[in-house]
Amino acid sequence: MVRMCIKLKISSVGMYSIEGCQSPSFLLSNCIITMSLTNEQLDQLKREYATLMMDAMDYKSMEQFVFDTIYDNLEMAREDELKEDIKDLCGDDVLTDLLNNLS
Repeated sequence: MVRMCIKLKISSVGMYSIEGCQSPSFLLSNCIITMSLTNEQLDQLKREYATLMMDAMDYKSMEQFVFDTIYDNLEMAREDELKEDIKDLCGDDVLTDLLNNLS
């Protein structure tokens, strides 16, 4: 991991400028950093941010996130697709049990 030290200057209009850098700009009001990244850098940033988000979650938050993500992915499934997915993943008996438990 490369770390770099920078000096920030705050202008009277609330913008940051960075000494020693090529083109990043900082918007003070939203703390948004704008820089051009390569595709590889963007992918790495996404992975590292996802890891930070995951590390910050407690067990219940992570459980809820996983449930919401799975449910959102199933929301647009047609009945026949859903039944087939359940059968393929869990077997006929589980599908039958789930259908029998419906009110």
